[in-house]
Amino acid sequence: MGDEGSGATDTPEPTDTPEPTDTPEPTETDTETGTDTDISGEVGDTEDNLEVTNHELYQTNGEVGLQGTIQNTGDSTYDFVQAEVTLQDDQGEILYEFIDETEEESVSQLEAGNEWQFDVVFEEAQMSEVTSYTIDVDGYPVPDEDFGDITGDVDDQDDNLEIISTHLTRQESQTFVTGDIKNVGQDDIENIEVNVTLYDDSDNELFDFNDTVEQEDELQQLFPDQIWEFRVVFDDIDMQNIARYVVTANSELV
Repeated sequence: MGDEGSGATDTPEPTDTPEPTDTPEPTETDTETGTDTDISGEVGDTEDNLEVTNHELYQTNGEVGLQGTIQNTGDSTYDFVQAEVTLQDDQGEILYEFIDETEEESVSQLEAGNEWQFDVVFEEAQMSEVTSYTIDVDGYPVPDEDFGDITGDVDDQDDNLEIISTHLTRQESQTFVTGDIKNVGQDDIENIEVNVTLYDDSDNELFDFNDTVEQEDELQQLFPDQIWEFRVVFDDIDMQNIARYVVTANSELV
């Protein structure tokens, strides 16, 4: 009797097909640089020895900001450096202003040849309206006199104004307090008067000086969210008798 299944071939048992593995979705990094490619940027006014060597927009967790580097190319140490970034629309109108300064960072001074990394976050800015930005850099060298024992305070008496920063310094023969004030109200401000009052170590008021936005040809009004840099000069004052100063500001609406 012949073999069973003559001429038949063995059918291999089916094997289990491996289930497809999930390919991980590419993850986005927390910080993306080079976003908003339609927004152009430029460097505006800078101090002679302070150079913006690079700058780039970034986006982190839904917030847009600007990072960059400022280098001290001179021979003197700067006691204070500030980067101010203005955002403009397609008509060149200023929409927002933001600042970053060394006084708010771990770097208290910028020595000759050194660099400072600034970081400006555009809080609550509607970036869809922005088409360009400008970086302005301000700074003051280490003063001729040591003002380390003189403290500064702000007194925000006006709900429409916020005194963002103050700084006491001396350049050549002038001693002055400079700083930034922001319009945090909803209306245009026609006039701002900044007062700096000087006190001795017994807290007696010695002198009072002021500056006003009306005195600047380039700035006649301060619009909401706009920043004004004030400068109050002390004429013929012996600073050895000064222990502290207080900055106040008052506004007049349009």
